[in-house]
Amino acid sequence: MTKKTSFEEAMVRFRLEFIENSGDRLDEIDAQINRMHEMDGGFEGLFLELQRSVHTLKGSAGSYGFPTISAIAHGLEDYIETAETIGRKELGDVQAFVDAIRRIFESGDDPSDVEAAAILKALPHAAADVATISKQTVKDVSVVLVMPLSVQRKIIAGELASCGFRVAMAETGVAAIAKVMSGHPNMIVASFELKDMTGGELAHVFAAIEATRKHHFMLMTSFELDDPRLGSLPEGTAVVRKGVHFAKDLMETLVGWGVFG
Repeated sequence: MTKKTSFEEAMVRFRLEFIENSGDRLDEIDAQINRMHEMDGGFEGLFLELQRSVHTLKGSAGSYGFPTISAIAHGLEDYIETAETIGRKELGDVQAFVDAIRRIFESGDDPSDVEAAAILKALPHAAADVATISKQTVKDVSVVLVMPLSVQRKIIAGELASCGFRVAMAETGVAAIAKVMSGHPNMIVASFELKDMTGGELAHVFAAIEATRKHHFMLMTSFELDDPRLGSLPEGTAVVRKGVHFAKDLMETLVGWGVFG
């Protein structure tokens, strides 16, 4: 037996063990969801444990050839962050994410890119009553929100979700580039201050890539519109001011982009 064959056999064994262990973890998550359905609130401890399990799956699945499961788990984390509350309806949505992960594990293989895109698009997204924001019909819109993890990010993600948008999160510019290149959202919304680059620099990155230069890009900033730091942004970049101007600037930008049909 060659070293190569021995290594390949070991990897196959590790992968099968990962699938089996993940099945057990999904069974535990199902049991946690069922227990929470039976409770009248007060299930924060159980839900925190569920989140830990999902986070573990997200971090491990890609290493064993299941990048779509990592993407679904990441999507579930985004859903939880953008949801206003977690009640019985939201628990049903969480179950839909878990069921999608289970189906892939049971198939034994990661789906094709086309199948993966369809799976991700069909997953629930947190959205409030859009009638409170616009009386118009909301189109199917996906957004990548690029901001460091913070209370402010949760608030802004909730604002975008309340418009009926599917919101995915990225904490850095590099992470945003990977997410946008794989998912091609309708728009990118980025804070000016990021850990690895400025939001303005990220706007230039997407403007320089042929596949993304036509994506709507919104830059959120505390600067005034005439601030020189905003003077060299790519053509078409929308600037939304945080604070008291945020809601007005956001809605004017979205209406101008025609996301309400």
